[in-house]
Amino acid sequence: MWTGRFDVVLCPNPLLSDSQQKVVADDYGMTDGQVTIPVRRALLYYFNKRLRLDISDAVDRPSETPAVVKNRSAFHAALAEAMR
Repeated sequence: MWTGRFDVVLCPNPLLSDSQQKVVADDYGMTDGQVTIPVRRALLYYFNKRLRLDISDAVDRPSETPAVVKNRSAFHAALAEAMR
């Protein structure tokens, strides 16, 4: 498990305007509105905190969470497994 990887798929926060989403896509090097980032399962917790993905559901300010996880359910399952 510790050496395994999980592909996190990020996309611009849909609550941003179209122009803001384009800026986020450019900043993150997204193609077709998404980017896949392979992350070691052991580091998913830190990846989650560093990109503030853990607050994207609770905070209603998309400027604070410009990128969100597209494969959210799989991400949360992998994160829960990694934190055991």
